[in-house]
Amino acid sequence: MADKETLISSIKKLLSLSVSDDEILSNLSEVGIDKTEAKILLREAKQPFLEKKSEQKTAETKTEPKKEIKLEEEKAKQEIKEEIKEIKKEVKE
Repeated sequence: MADKETLISSIKKLLSLSVSDDEILSNLSEVGIDKTEAKILLREAKQPFLEKKSEQKTAETKTEPKKEIKLEEEKAKQEIKEEIKEIKKEVKE
């Protein structure tokens, strides 16, 4: 299994893209993490995220055009998909 910090980092990226908790928990389950541990990881990832999200949202609406945000979101989603593939490979090994 991937280390805890890597998992939390991946969860934070998903949260920043407004991926639902259920979808995140499902992804973690797919890579072999039990439900209880997945919920703990999600909670830990959310602690600092909840504070930063409101600050970041305010800053983005003031400084970046919506189009650039969408491009960044798509790039981040692709990176996350690749990370999930890597985690799945690690789990299979």
